[in-house]
Amino acid sequence: MGTDDARRADLDHRMDRVTRTAIAITATVAVALAYYGIRASNGHAAAAGVGAVVLLASAIAAGSFFGFLFGVPADLSRAAAPANGDTAPAAVPSHLLQIAEWLTRILVGATVTQLGAVRDLIQGLGEQASLTILNDGRGAVVLTAAIVYGAVFGFFVGHVSTRLLLNLLFHVADRELTLNTEDVELVNRRVDDPEAKRGNPVAEIPTDVARRIGAIDEAKLTRPAELRAWGLSRLALDRNDARAVGALDRALAAAPDDRHAVESVVLAGLYAESTAGFTRAIAEANRFLRAQPKQTKDDANLYAYLACAHGQAYANTRGTAAATAHKDAAIEAARTAIALDGSWASFLRRLAEPGASSEDDLRALATDHPQLLELLKTP
Repeated sequence: MGTDDARRADLDHRMDRVTRTAIAITATVAVALAYYGIRASNGHAAAAGVGAVVLLASAIAAGSFFGFLFGVPADLSRAAAPANGDTAPAAVPSHLLQIAEWLTRILVGATVTQLGAVRDLIQGLGEQASLTILNDGRGAVVLTAAIVYGAVFGFFVGHVSTRLLLNLLFHVADRELTLNTEDVELVNRRVDDPEAKRGNPVAEIPTDVARRIGAIDEAKLTRPAELRAWGLSRLALDRNDARAVGALDRALAAAPDDRHAVESVVLAGLYAESTAGFTRAIAEANRFLRAQPKQTKDDANLYAYLACAHGQAYANTRGTAAATAHKDAAIEAARTAIALDGSWASFLRRLAEPGASSEDDLRALATDHPQLLELLKTP
């Protein structure tokens, strides 16, 4: 179980304990008070018992309301604080928060300065309740105690429950508004799998995960791994998503020497329908590969992608002088990829042979220059 799940389970457990305790105590007191009302009433015993329980419930409800208001401010202030850890509030306090603050000041001030009046008011309520419910003033002390107990108990339950519930709700909302670490790792792991690279890497991303990640506001993301996962997820849903390319560009800008970041930008360029796509793919692949002190097997996929980019450029410039340069560059990149890792020959051959794949990055080049197909037959 992850940390977030454990925290949520703990919050659920604490909320369950508070709820069960509140129900047990309330039920016990209500039964006792109903019994007292029936026994102490001066006529209409059943009505007196019900009236006593209603009195207790009303006191608990009133106390719970104020407990709720007192429980709101701290949580809303914390929830309104910006995610970057600044102490300044991120937004103007809500009307509920303002009301809670006003009532807090009024109640505290009135309680401190008017203790005698508050005492007389509570006593008066108890006496009036006794006369109304029991038809007798003898129950004033018991019913006054019920009012005080109900109000205090309701305040406690309302306050604690509000804090726990709001904490849980804010916690769940935070999880929904931020990337899940497991989702990020899954996306990057699937796309970086060697076998996935020889096919359609973004197709390996589960659709539900891609939608969950893609629903997050990428403007709030800063870590390269998160930006990369977000961009790749959006590409899995729509290959022409400009925001996906922007996120991958941000990931590359944050880590320009990271091989995976470069691969993702190059891949996005190959998926793009405009000429800017393969142009960017060629530029980034060349930039990274030229900076490597020595060619290794790890570079094979970038050379294969570079061959595809030049193949797209060839198809776009077919019949012009620029096509020759792209032809030579594509064949050289394909030759290097196969020399570093022979398994890339089958991948490139699928993109060159008619009908072998829906992707046709090298098909125009292979049609005009059959020597490419001969090269790709090399195991």
